[in-house]
Amino acid sequence: MSSKGSSNTAQQTDHEGGGGDGGSAPTTLAHVLLILKFLPKKFCHSLVSFTSVPHASRLLTTCKELYTAEKVVLQKLPKVCDMTSSWNGNGNEFKLYGAMVVRAPNSRWLEWLNTSGVEELYLPTSVTDEEMLIMFRGERFSELQSLTLGGFGCNITDASVMEVARRCSNLRTLDLKDCRNITDASVLEVARRCSNLQTLNLGICSNITDASVMEVARRCSNLQTLNLTLCSNITDTSVMEVARRCSNLQTLDLWCCRNITDASVMEVGRRCSNLQTLNLGGCWNITDASLLEVARQCSNLQTLTLQCCRNITDASVMEVARRCSNLHSLNLWACSNITDASVMEVARRCSNLQTLNLNSCSNITDASVLEVARGCSNLQTLYLCGCRNITDASVMEVARRCSNFQSLYLGGGCRNITSACKNALRQSHPKLQLR
Repeated sequence: MSSKGSSNTAQQTDHEGGGGDGGSAPTTLAHVLLILKFLPKKFCHSLVSFTSVPHASRLLTTCKELYTAEKVVLQKLPKVCDMTSSWNGNGNEFKLYGAMVVRAPNSRWLEWLNTSGVEELYLPTSVTDEEMLIMFRGERFSELQSLTLGGFGCNITDASVMEVARRCSNLRTLDLKDCRNITDASVLEVARRCSNLQTLNLGICSNITDASVMEVARRCSNLQTLNLTLCSNITDTSVMEVARRCSNLQTLDLWCCRNITDASVMEVGRRCSNLQTLNLGGCWNITDASLLEVARQCSNLQTLTLQCCRNITDASVMEVARRCSNLHSLNLWACSNITDASVMEVARRCSNLQTLNLNSCSNITDASVLEVARGCSNLQTLYLCGCRNITDASVMEVARRCSNFQSLYLGGGCRNITSACKNALRQSHPKLQLR
């Protein structure tokens, strides 16, 4: 049988593969795969899932015809691409991450994977600068809008973040939480290159100072979410600039930014009327003055954290209750000046409240907790650790009236809560998390 023209159809190729004349060249796997360009592209795109990344890698890197073939695309990465864990889905995206960075730059995996459609990318905390620079060179991830890099143990430096900023000008969300090697240098580059940024998480990036945050404020006027948790170098100067320039701000997290005072929080209140979430936990210098301003100007507030704000009193919390009726979560942990008066006002005005933290509020009694039970039927979580004046009566009433009740915390000095009460709660609410 003649082999002339045999490469034109899969049927003829199959004939040759069965052994033909002595002059016929044997058909190779590479030959078959390369003529599959006549079949649906989905087949080639699915090669990795039909085999595995390691097997596909061995096949393609040891076969000259396939390795040198032009325009081979094995897989188009999805719009939302999570490479953080091999336990996510079938784990292929995590394996593809390995293929991209472990076998590069000497292999062609970066060409075989189409990243043009990726808009949201999650990378493992083990990622290194070298790997980041490999992944983001050229036009890869050019449509990226959201990147999550952070997490405990992440060792990337400014080099990676600066490269991302240069290549991904459409970035709207950047999560660098716990990237402790990051400095102002890369955040300044992000501010200059990514003017459409809406969400920036710099939590626990302890080297960040006012300089870069001010640049973000000036250049990223559409910013809606800013997390500066434990950024100990941040002062009123940059927070005031954020307030003045980013009027659409909806979430601001200043947890344990201990240089923050009333000056910047008052400016946030005056300028950011769309604010929905405010975390001032551990900002010891905050007083009623700034919280009153937030309450009067930010009527859309839904989540407020004042943990360890030792200067806050009933006066400002009552104003929050009156002005912010859509409050869903209120954290007053260790606000030692808080009494029943303000908690009762919250109960009467904020019927949508779902989470209330009164841990270590030693002045609280049954009176206010009973009012919470009556007024906040949607309550799901209640913290009463260290509330030594609370008794069985108010706790049982909360459980009876709040049909969505899920979690109750009674540790650390709730000496008037009896074992009988706890046992009764476990029987009447078997799904309740009682701690």
